[in-house]
Amino acid sequence: MSPTIKLYYWPGACSMASQILLADSGLAYEDIKINLQDPPARAEYVKTLNPKGQIPTLVIDGEIITEGPAVITAISQLVPEKCYTGSTPMENVRFYEWMNFLSGTVLTKSFGGLFKPSWYSDDPSAAEGITAKSKVNIAAGFQLIEDKLEKLSDPTHALGHSLTGVDAYLAVFITWANRFQIDISKYPNYRKLFDSISRTAAFKAAQEKQA
Repeated sequence: MSPTIKLYYWPGACSMASQILLADSGLAYEDIKINLQDPPARAEYVKTLNPKGQIPTLVIDGEIITEGPAVITAISQLVPEKCYTGSTPMENVRFYEWMNFLSGTVLTKSFGGLFKPSWYSDDPSAAEGITAKSKVNIAAGFQLIEDKLEKLSDPTHALGHSLTGVDAYLAVFITWANRFQIDISKYPNYRKLFDSISRTAAFKAAQEKQA
């Protein structure tokens, strides 16, 4: 019997990475758009689903899963043949190495300051400095990504030769870079990965839901 799957998301958020994998997986699931800027919707979401008030949240047969790396892992476990967290024990280790870096450093310490400077200071006058520092952090993070991909024989995928959760997150970050007009020409291998992933039907299906 197929599981009942619901993904709570917001267009343009990191939940797009989960949508890419779900689209690729062939699993039947329901997308539920949640606007965390709407006080009543946020209050209900925090009370019943995710007390952290973050996106994404995945619900599988009533089991609530939060945090991007955990959501990706749960999706992968539903379709183990897809190897979304790597196809070997070492690739699985590298998956979590990548995901901790991407979610903890590139997302939180870098893009977070562009999306919402108020996360980092209650002083409105600090916003300009937070934004500037965030762009410096993004450049440093993207260079680390570029350096890691440069060492691979196939830089179109971060792990092995097929789509993983790492690829999905990396692709989402490029869409954010484009949104904030960040020059990505300095990262040719990262661009190769994005070009490869963005041509897939799964990426295109997820992209349609970001409007």
